[in-house]
Amino acid sequence: MKIKIIFFSFFLCFFSCQNNGEKICIGYDPSWYPKDFKELQSNVNGYIKEILLEISGKKDVRFTLVKENFDSLFKVLEDEKVEAVLSFKNPYQFLKDKYSFSLPILNIGHVLVVRKESSYTSLDDMKKKLVGIIRGESSILFLEKYEDIFIKIYDSIPELLNDVSNGFLDGAMVYGLEAGNFVRNLYDDLKITGYLTDEAIRLVSLKKNEAIINKFNKIVEELEKEEIILQIKKKWSLF
Repeated sequence: MKIKIIFFSFFLCFFSCQNNGEKICIGYDPSWYPKDFKELQSNVNGYIKEILLEISGKKDVRFTLVKENFDSLFKVLEDEKVEAVLSFKNPYQFLKDKYSFSLPILNIGHVLVVRKESSYTSLDDMKKKLVGIIRGESSILFLEKYEDIFIKIYDSIPELLNDVSNGFLDGAMVYGLEAGNFVRNLYDDLKITGYLTDEAIRLVSLKKNEAIINKFNKIVEELEKEEIILQIKKKWSLF
């Protein structure tokens, strides 16, 4: 019975999205695999749903989220079972030839964390400096092009940020959502200088449906100007 109910719910969503121009069906994987937002996963999902609700209020459009496994997201998009998907794929040119990407809905890349009195604002300022990173993260690949930066690897964020706070490191490269959570709550002597990578959750459609993305981007820009997106990020502790 449970399987039938789930199937029926999906069928209703699929049918309504395909037959009513005011509804847009969006596929997404609420686990965001292979990303690991840890304790912030529910915050990310709550934020995404509220952003879509806010956009719905701006325009006469309704979004319906359809849960999919991460490895089938783009298949259902290409099969046109959904009009768009939520994805953290980077908008590389070879992908942009096939898909349209929205503006970032939520940045999820790495940031630079330094002491508040520091004048460092980017990795270009970190030549001959010691920067800490977390073992196993993609930051090590990003830092390969900065030959003059010295790297120290850590197994935990608290240990890493403690060393920045105590002056044993000049800075740390950490995923922004996690860094924000720690700095806000535990390290009032540290600051985040901004995102170093362009990883983000975006809305993605087939190229032929880029009108959906264009409309979406226009509303996102309006919400940014009105600082509504910032307010929602603060509500969900994602700033």
